[in-house]
Amino acid sequence: SSDNARTICYGNVNDEAKRLMEACSLGYEECLQKIYAGMTGIEADRVIREAFQKYGVAEYLVEVSEGRTGAHATGMDPEEDIPEIGPACDNVLEEGQTFAYELSLIVPGIGGVRTEDQVVVRKNGLEPLHTFNRFLYVD
Repeated sequence: SSDNARTICYGNVNDEAKRLMEACSLGYEECLQKIYAGMTGIEADRVIREAFQKYGVAEYLVEVSEGRTGAHATGMDPEEDIPEIGPACDNVLEEGQTFAYELSLIVPGIGGVRTEDQVVVRKNGLEPLHTFNRFLYVD
């Protein structure tokens, strides 16, 4: 089972929507290198929140389900527990685990953006299982 998502804008895309998409993609990319084997889901959640704070969008980070901001396992069901990333997820990310790394932002009056890939946990970061473009808007 796999779970992937991209938000795509086309036509007249306003500057705030572009900023939201770029912040999500940049934060997502940054955290790929900063979340690694041995971290808890709580520690990984802090990494995500710090990155999104840096890009000025932390307050728009969405819990994709109760208590989970950044990840869920996949298997027979596309959204299984452990490993998870979130403020109350004390599971440890183990080398070789795979999961859906998912980050979403919603800004009232502007819209929302989600980026999600299947990743493998490594000692030095999260390794996406594909390289599909994360920066998708066209003027």
